[in-house]
Formats: sequence, C-alpha cells, structure tokens
Amino acid sequence: AARHVPALTIVADASPRSRAAARVVGDAARAHRVTVTPQARDDRPTVIVGGWATAYARLMDIARGRIPSQGSYLAPWLLAPPLLTVPAGQLVPLRFAPDDPMPQRYEAALERRYPGQPPTATGYAAWLAALRAPSATTCRLFAASTVQVPGPLGHDHGTGGAWLPGGTITEVAGPLGRPA
Repeated sequence: AARHVPALTIVADASPRSRAAARVVGDAARAHRVTVTPQARDDRPTVIVGGWATAYARLMDIARGRIPSQGSYLAPWLLAPPLLTVPAGQLVPLRFAPDDPMPQRYEAALERRYPGQPPTATGYAAWLAALRAPSATTCRLFAASTVQVPGPLGHDHGTGGAWLPGGTITEVAGPLGRPA
C-alpha cells in the first residue's frame, strides 16, 4: 500500500497453513485498500503463500514469462535456496537476517548434524524453539539474488552462504509495520 500498488495476486494451495496465510494477506490488503485479484498482471506483485511445489511452479512461470508479475513476495517458510535461485524478483519478509550470529549458528549446527542440507526459515524457527531462544519480533523485507561476475576468473561474489549459495540475501526494507 505504501508503494501505491493498486492490486496484488495471491498464490495459495489447499494446505491449512496456505489457506490461513492467504486469508491474512487478503484481509491486510483489503484493509489498506489494495485489491486482491486472481488475474496476474505485470503491474501487480504476486504473493506466494503455498508450499514449495506451488511456489516453485509459479516462480518458474514468472521467470519464463508465462505469467506476468511485478516481482514476487514469498511467505517466510519459502526461504530456501531452490526457490531463491529462480530469477523472479523474490522478496521475503523475515524476523532475522541470515548473516546474523544466531542464524549462522543454526546453519553450522545443521551442517554438523545433516551435512549438505540447506537451512530454511522454518528449520531455523524450530531450532530456536528447541533452544528456547527468543525470536525477533521486528520483521524486515529481504531480497534474494544470485551474484556472479562473468569472465575468465570465475569470481563468485555471493555472500549468502548456505542460505543462498552463490548469492546474497539483502535487507531492502524495514522494519515493517504490524500486520493488519
């Protein structure tokens, strides 16, 4: 609403979490006089609140130009490398920065226990709960981008670590207001 976007499209699936998130996003949009429409267009963003399969399919459709969109907003549980590497303008609201000390501790613990398994926001939340560590209350908006410098030297300037190998996850807005 603050960006004066008149409408958005919500992509959900049949799961209870997705349906609940779609209701919250839809209610918040309408409270801020943003129209929710099922019809995708290049002048409105897509908010994806489904599971990984739904998210991947929609992101690929956006990236390949089959479905128009003014970028895509992913539900926090969709913070995962396979979804962040699709070039579809992903933005993710998070209550942590992946390069902060606690998410880095989680990443290291995950690597020790399950080598090669990528960190996820859902896994991080569960890990914090198991430690009885408080989670942050402030939500910020992050952009994900793979960063490669072409040329014979093959430089990779990504800083995303295991959260986004060969890329970066950067704060682009925050703190965000409380949801409606």
